[in-house]
Amino acid sequence: MGVIKQLDPYLDEMLRCTRCGFCQAACPIYEELRTESSVARGKVQLLLAINNGQLEPTETIARYLYRCLDCRLCQQTCPGGVRTDEIFAGARQWAAGTELFPSPLQDLRQRVEASHNIAGEDNANRSMWQENLERPIALTEQAEVVFFTGCVSSLYPMVYGIPQSFV
Repeated sequence: MGVIKQLDPYLDEMLRCTRCGFCQAACPIYEELRTESSVARGKVQLLLAINNGQLEPTETIARYLYRCLDCRLCQQTCPGGVRTDEIFAGARQWAAGTELFPSPLQDLRQRVEASHNIAGEDNANRSMWQENLERPIALTEQAEVVFFTGCVSSLYPMVYGIPQSFV
């Protein structure tokens, strides 16, 4: 059993990574940062080193785990078929349960737990985007279509135009 229990089912799969570089060529984060730790093969090697006791888990490594768009291009281009999405989801799940969880994400978690939205705003403001509509929205018990505006469209005035255009 490894240090990161969530990765135990993927250890053999992680060893299948041949470090060929196909993931590197496809990764939009690597394209911007040009660091090995930002690409799938680099993160897999870091996780293996942690699990083998060769490297201590650090806040920096945890940040690397969250520095991913989850676009899965690495997985699509991997000739070995390594399920990077599941590996990194397990690693992020592990980090979320430790003191290594990045502080911006800790802050986001606390805002969502306290206010049930990412902005930390009063939910009474969720319908403010409707104020400039030509005609008010009629709420009924039955509808053919339901549009969930979510946190951003309902709480950030700069994007009120999205739900307004939809309506």
